[in-house]
Amino acid sequence: DLIINGANAGSEKTNQSEDFDYVVVKASLPSTETVSVSDAGFATYATKYNVEVPNDENVKVMTVTVNEGNSTITLHEIPAKTVIPANTGILVKATAGNHDFVVTSDEGKKLENNSLIAATTDVTSDGATFFALTKMDTKVGFAVVKENFKIPAGKAYLKVPAATTAKFFS
Repeated sequence: DLIINGANAGSEKTNQSEDFDYVVVKASLPSTETVSVSDAGFATYATKYNVEVPNDENVKVMTVTVNEGNSTITLHEIPAKTVIPANTGILVKATAGNHDFVVTSDEGKKLENNSLIAATTDVTSDGATFFALTKMDTKVGFAVVKENFKIPAGKAYLKVPAATTAKFFS
């Protein structure tokens, strides 16, 4: 809420106006956030606001965990209607195109089993520990990102210890 203190600042009093002490302006949230899915059938996304997982059998939302040893990943589906907090990295599996997520003022809980990091600003890769979603031939997975490559704001990525020998998680 934005509160402005004033008393009819500089205006003349008329029969139609009332004196006021405060004006409250409420900022409205957008009604949806749109996730764009490529023809690969997957997209990473960094939520800007609290959003609700769609109740749509064609849209699956998941977290990703890098397993012990940093050699494999596991996907964990998030149930429909779950509220995902703002600035959370998620993986979306859906048909190619735009998919809307309802923005809510409800508080979400931090997602468990989630190694995805939300890129709230552009993130520059170190060339060894950052993995981004990509499609290689017919496989979709997370590949190591070249040094100095920027992961754009609004996407999610994995960061694993430099000790991993993995270059691609499928």
